[in-house]
Amino acid sequence: MKIRQKICIGVLIVFAVVNAFKSGAVFLTSPYHPIDLRTYYLASKSFFKNQNPYTDSAQSVTWEETSQTERKTWHKKTGFPHATVVYAPQFPWFFSIYSFLDFTTAKWFQFALNFLALCCIVFYLKKLAAGIPYHIIILSLMAFRGTWYAVESGQPMLQVLAVCLLSLYLVEKKNLSFLPALLLAFVSFKFTLLIPFVIYLACLRHFRTISIYIFLVLIFNTLALIFTQDPNALIASWQDNISRLWNYTHSHDEMNSLKTISTSISVCLNYFLDIPAAAIKAMNLFFLVTGYVLAVYTGIKKSARGGMLIACLTGLCFGHHLLYDLMAFVCFLVMARDGKSVNNILFYVLAILLMIPLGTFANLFNMQELNFAAPICLLAYFVFITQYYLRNKNRAIKNPS
Repeated sequence: MKIRQKICIGVLIVFAVVNAFKSGAVFLTSPYHPIDLRTYYLASKSFFKNQNPYTDSAQSVTWEETSQTERKTWHKKTGFPHATVVYAPQFPWFFSIYSFLDFTTAKWFQFALNFLALCCIVFYLKKLAAGIPYHIIILSLMAFRGTWYAVESGQPMLQVLAVCLLSLYLVEKKNLSFLPALLLAFVSFKFTLLIPFVIYLACLRHFRTISIYIFLVLIFNTLALIFTQDPNALIASWQDNISRLWNYTHSHDEMNSLKTISTSISVCLNYFLDIPAAAIKAMNLFFLVTGYVLAVYTGIKKSARGGMLIACLTGLCFGHHLLYDLMAFVCFLVMARDGKSVNNILFYVLAILLMIPLGTFANLFNMQELNFAAPICLLAYFVFITQYYLRNKNRAIKNPS
């Protein structure tokens, strides 16, 4: 084994052990408060009671109906900003299985499903990237702090990512169309996470799967609008939530907790420079379109998985994502490997930087601006990976984890 690989594995082990002890200590000494699950648990219950699930008031009323045992240990309030509902209107179908349980049962049931989802992620990553050893895949996920945060907060992304990888496996290895399209459509409430997968399928010319997928997404969202009292009010509330959250993370010279875990370079940029919102949005739109075009070009001309990786980085850098969404990036890095090698120390430096627990150092030095190193590092990764695929005739990355 090369010395560089040994060093990387050693670093992965250190970060994985630190994360395990840190999360274990929190789990053993504090009540389990999966705030993301609570947000959509309450929103889906509101939906099935024929209320507008995007309103803070509906969350608040439904939370008051929850057992006193749960409510008395929570400190974070429902609604804006940390519990804002921003998923696509179809989300109640996914969360319906939880909404018919009491919250205590639902949160532990989801905890078990998230653990199972992590196992599935490892299993299907190995199936899709046979050249990567199991221990590297496991260490890569465990060394990334966002994995543990996703479990602690009850993020549905773990299950969504597992379903997406299963869908790719069914397309690539089983040559199926309808079932993977159905699975992808069912989890498309988190639609920005699905864009790299759709681009990947397009680059491989799986147009039948994509057509079925788009049709089913329209069906799921249309049904959600049909079953609500006022579809126009629901859509308006959804758009308003997205707008409020964007404004909250793009306030100039004002720090808040969502800014510290954002992956968007525009959040960092607008914190230091007072740029008009219209200019920031225009910049993001330009780079999103450019990035996705480059992803499609790379996918068709160079490597479909390379295109998927660029599409993921595009969304992380110029869309609205939080740090735990980097789990998808870790998975795409693993999948992008097909035997070629990036002989560039920058690749390894950037990978390690993304795993450093910046929040710990930011709190230690009382300097929250240190958290902006993550989106800056991601932007550097975007530039590095894009130029690699566009300039290099090699079609993939070796051992990216």
